[in-house]
Amino acid sequence: MLDINENINLNGNVNIENQQVVNMTASIYTEGNNYPNINITVVDKKIYKKKFDVCKQGINEFIDKALKKQYEMLGDVTSENK
Repeated sequence: MLDINENINLNGNVNIENQQVVNMTASIYTEGNNYPNINITVVDKKIYKKKFDVCKQGINEFIDKALKKQYEMLGDVTSENK
């Protein structure tokens, strides 16, 4: 028997001074109550250290977007508002 699972993939980058500094990916599952799988990779450590606050803001925005998308996939229902 074939089981097929759907998921949504998000990709994001923090770019500073025309350089990719942070790469982010998220896999959001449409079935079940799984949280998204989020990966964050620092590509340019030198700029990352220099512009940490900018990178942190971009990372937080990406995580927030992934969690909001997961919330939508759950039909806007979570354990907090059942």
